Amino acid sequence: MNTKPYHLSNSTRIEVKNQTYDLCVLPWSSVEPHNYHLPYATEVIQSELIALKSAALAWDKGQKAILYNFTSSPWKTQRTFVLICDSLYKNRSDGLCGNEDCGRMSAWYIFCTMGFYSVNLSTGVYQIGILGFPKAEIKLATNKFFKIIAKNYPKTNIYINSATLNRQTLNKTELLHRKIMQGGLLEFEMTDQPTSCLGHN
Repeated sequence: MNTKPYHLSNSTRIEVKNQTYDLCVLPWSSVEPHNYHLPYATEVIQSELIALKSAALAWDKGQKAILYNFTSSPWKTQRTFVLICDSLYKNRSDGLCGNEDCGRMSAWYIFCTMGFYSVNLSTGVYQIGILGFPKAEIKLATNKFFKIIAKNYPKTNIYINSATLNRQTLNKTELLHRKIMQGGLLEFEMTDQPTSCLGHN
């Protein structure tokens, strides 16, 4: 019997056929032949281990990734952000969960804890996640500000009960880059229960 049903490379065709999967976590790595890096395969192995750990956490907790915003359960993305930020990031010298050579891991954390993240940079569309603080503020080049506020913030309230952008109700998980660059206010009303207030994309 497979004790790790989330680890597909250890699963048989029959085991996979009889299992329902909402999402597959694929390890994705780049290799850079410069400086004094460890042998090139090391990063690939590391990315495989991180993907496996993420899949294990998701399987155990019933949590997946930001792509839940594209399903009928976007609240699972909010729960997943909290899971990843709390379990794979620590305030210590080895607190990042992967190769920080290009700043990718910390950039992901900063975006996620500001409440949104870009799945595809070329679209100019961000996906809403969850704010990791009571409030955050982005100073724009025009000296305007884009502010994000989480009402009822206590960290046990990890789900979005309602959301507004410049006092207008949001009913999708999308946030446009141009809206951010105009400055304004994004407000989340938080709760401790999953909701479907944002619908799905």
